[in-house]
Amino acid sequence: MSVKKLLVYKYLILVALSLFNGFWLTTGYIFSTAELTLNLSGDQEITLSPEDTFEDPGATATFCLLKTHCRDVSNLVETKTPDLEKIQAHSPGTYEFSYSVSYKKWNLSQTRTVKIPDSAPPELTLNGEENIGLYSWETFEDPGATALDNLDGDISGKISVEGEVINGVSGVYTLTYRVSDASGNSAEKTRHVFVYDWYALNSTPTATFEDLDRYLNDLGLNVSFGFYRFDDGYEFTVNPDKVYYGASLVKTLDAMYAYEHSAPDYATKNLIRNAISYSNNSSHVALVQKYGIDNLRAYAREIGMTHHLTPSQIYSDTYYFCDTTVHDQLAEWKHLWTLINTLPNGGELQSYFINNYWPNLRFNGSPTLMYKNGDYGIWYHEVGIIYAERPYLVATLSTHRQDWRYLRITEDFSHRVYMINQLLD
Repeated sequence: MSVKKLLVYKYLILVALSLFNGFWLTTGYIFSTAELTLNLSGDQEITLSPEDTFEDPGATATFCLLKTHCRDVSNLVETKTPDLEKIQAHSPGTYEFSYSVSYKKWNLSQTRTVKIPDSAPPELTLNGEENIGLYSWETFEDPGATALDNLDGDISGKISVEGEVINGVSGVYTLTYRVSDASGNSAEKTRHVFVYDWYALNSTPTATFEDLDRYLNDLGLNVSFGFYRFDDGYEFTVNPDKVYYGASLVKTLDAMYAYEHSAPDYATKNLIRNAISYSNNSSHVALVQKYGIDNLRAYAREIGMTHHLTPSQIYSDTYYFCDTTVHDQLAEWKHLWTLINTLPNGGELQSYFINNYWPNLRFNGSPTLMYKNGDYGIWYHEVGIIYAERPYLVATLSTHRQDWRYLRITEDFSHRVYMINQLLD
């Protein structure tokens, strides 16, 4: 073949290749040999939790010829972003990122969704006080509550209330307010309504023992008290070591010692009954003489009492009586509880104290109680075990014997302790 023909063939081949390449570049459909791809980095849908921080992972783009010759064209990717400040602030909502790339005649786009769930509960606010007190002859009107949500706005109309106050019936009532927003976030608040009976000194609500202490102080009452719950050992005291003249409270130990150290005969049981149930002083003296004052003193020290049958700091001429403290009374009655529940004849020991002589710890609607009181001069004291759903021991020592209100003080105090016990965890 001549050189001239070779040149002609070469020229024709170059023209053909040029035409083919131009068609390929403009269409890209010949044998599917060219392709532009756009790929998201990371997930197409991202859900952010409150502790997450967000950084856009972006997207990549690649152009390939014959599937073997590829070029990274990620620098051509354009991104349209939503409000990044809201995303960084975790403002609830759905945000869309748009990614696009153009190369030669190809145009591709992708989207990514970033979701920030609404995790903020509504703001639930009680109208009025959290604790409300009133007398049983008053009618309770619920002051209600309001609710505001970060997305839904005012949702006060969605508030539900569980519980009710029965007008005219004393006791502590619990009202529970609940509300949920459209995202299912909920809020809850509790109000306690204390309905007091005729003997209450006033209707100030006392939901805790700290409240009760302030209440007594505000009334100007000189009262020390102790509380002990038997099932969980919860204890609260005010001035537990303040010394008072014990008066008839001293007689409780007579019965305890008799039943723990012997099997009392008929005559001894009569003495115990008269000393405890009727607070008879002569019977107490007879029991001290029977068992020995030193034995009774040692017994008292064994169970944690400090002042029992020891010389009084208040009255110097006493021998069979003594001072006492809240600490002493709690130690004594905790041990009495143990004896009642462990001795074979514990029920008989208990019977002397059940709703006995002058039970001022009793209030309207009170459950069964064991009880002993003491009064002398200005000194007036009440100690007892209340058989509530969760039984407890209460001791109150005061100087209000000559206050015309002292009976109402005792009933009021006892009922408030009963209500507080119902609210304790």
